[in-house]
Amino acid sequence: MAGKKKAKGALKAAVSTPPRGRTPYVPPLPQDRSNYIPPEVSRRMVRRVAFFAGIPTVLGISSFVVNYFLIVNHVVTISNLFTFVETLSLFGLGFVGISYGVLSASWEDEAGSLWGGREFRQNVGSLWQAWREYSREKRLQKSASPPLSQSESDSSDP
Repeated sequence: MAGKKKAKGALKAAVSTPPRGRTPYVPPLPQDRSNYIPPEVSRRMVRRVAFFAGIPTVLGISSFVVNYFLIVNHVVTISNLFTFVETLSLFGLGFVGISYGVLSASWEDEAGSLWGGREFRQNVGSLWQAWREYSREKRLQKSASPPLSQSESDSSDP
């Protein structure tokens, strides 16, 4: 037993602290910042996701406990379908909360509003615009590529 504790302690120390005389590796920031999420924006997104997805998820889990307590103590008769729909709705709301948490965070340097309605509309608009541009570029690339000649298309058939 003491050997296991010692091994766990050594593993924990090895993982949590860098070797003496060495600093931990920190990857360099990318030069092209177009595909980079700044740390302050990332933290803002994580906080919003934790709030908008965490609360419904915790309520979904706790609904099992509450329903069990109500059924076992004969407080009220609850059907299995009610419990299923209740938890499915709360978990679904948590899933939607993940998307809303990311999209309602301000993607700019300054923090946005408390609920993020304005930021949500702005960010969804930016996403739609990027998707449309990407789709248009793909169509242009497809139309610009030369069509296969008859001999090339015949040789590709098995």
